[in-house]
Amino acid sequence: MKGHGLRKKRVAETNTTWLKLASVLDPRFKDLKCLPRGEREEVWTRLEEMLQEAAPRRWIILSQTIDIVQLRPLYRYEAEPTISIEECPLQWTLFSYWPHSPKKVNLAF
Repeated sequence: MKGHGLRKKRVAETNTTWLKLASVLDPRFKDLKCLPRGEREEVWTRLEEMLQEAAPRRWIILSQTIDIVQLRPLYRYEAEPTISIEECPLQWTLFSYWPHSPKKVNLAF
């Protein structure tokens, strides 16, 4: 029975990780005020790691400067202000953010 408890804990931690990532991708909650300050940067770092992992293999052999260019849309998204809780994140993504970076839309959907 002890193994079952560890499995439940691991599943709960995994679910929490995905909820945090979903929150950072929602322009209404990307400031992550629902999390302690110490955890906020970890979520952004994990998202950055996931983007690097999802990059085509050809990016691996290029210089680090190119990798930074690839992540620039993420930095731009992070720097933009959060939107009002009443605003629709889909409309914001399509009409406000889309002109800057269609890659973020692919990540969100």
